[in-house]
This record gives sequence, C-alpha cells and structure tokens, in this order.
Amino acid sequence: TSADDIRIITSTTSGHGYLLNVQANVTLTNLIVDGGSTSNVTAARALIAVSKGKLTLGSGVVVRNNNNITTNGAGGGVCVIGGNLEINGGTISGNTANSGGGIAMVNADAYTTTFKSGSITGNSATKAMFTGGGGAVYIAAGSFIMTGGSMENNRAASGGAIYLTPSGHCSFTLKNGTISGNTA
Repeated sequence: TSADDIRIITSTTSGHGYLLNVQANVTLTNLIVDGGSTSNVTAARALIAVSKGKLTLGSGVVVRNNNNITTNGAGGGVCVIGGNLEINGGTISGNTANSGGGIAMVNADAYTTTFKSGSITGNSATKAMFTGGGGAVYIAAGSFIMTGGSMENNRAASGGAIYLTPSGHCSFTLKNGTISGNTA
C-alpha cells in the first residue's frame, strides 16, 4: 500500500459527534480517522459508532487522536452500541474518554468484539477509580474475545488495559495476543 492509497478523515471542529456511524456490514482498509486532538479539537462522541451490523477494522486502518470530553463519554476511538466489531490489522491509538479510551462496549449484551490482530495503544480513560475506566477497552455489555494483537501503554484509574463493569452482562476472553505496559 502506498501513501497515495490511504484516505484520511480528520475533524477540525470541536464538539464533533461520531465521524462514522456504522449501521450495516462494513470493512474498512487503508483509512485514517483522526479526531484532531493534536490540534486541540475536542469531541462529544467516539470517532466511530457501531450501531448495527459488523464493522471490520482491517489493514491500514488507524483510529486516532480523539478527545471525547462529555461527562459520561464512552469510547474515544470506537463505541460499540448495537453491532459487532472486528479488529483485524487495524490500530486504535491516542484516544481519550471518561470510559474506554480506545473502545467502549455499551448497551449490546448479545454483541461481540473480536480482536484478531493490530494494536490498541496509547489510549486513556479519565474517569475516577471504580466508576469507570479501561484505558484500552471498557466493557459494560457484550463479549470481547482477544485472539491476537496487542494492548500496550494504555492508562486509566481502573483497568489500564481492560475494565469490565460489575453488571454481569459482559465478558473478556484472552486466547492469544499481548497485554503489556498498561497503567492503572
């Protein structure tokens, strides 16, 4: 893939909502979705919402630099609301939210996130200890299955890499992959 093949979506306006709202089966490749936080742009939502269907973040996809500052902000990079997410070569990095700096899974008991390959790195959750967390992933509902990839250098007050709520409607399964250098 050459640099000419990569497309970029960047927010330049503070208070932006979802830049992409997935409501069908969608596979993304060679795309950068940038929230603009390196230019002091703030957000009112995650960069990407998965509302229905399945989103696959494939090779060459980078979801980065979003600062979701809403009071109950869930998900800096991706918020799984009512669909499935697969990470198969994508990167989620440099995002911030109250819960789930990289990914938040909410309101979707029957849905699954599958992490096959790629990275979730350098994300942070800002909520106070035991009220939320998950620098990489916040799981309030649904199942997160990690079969590969890496979660590294994420941070939160609770669950530097992963935070599961005590709701009983969520699960995390680690089959393979690397979880290291996360801080809580």
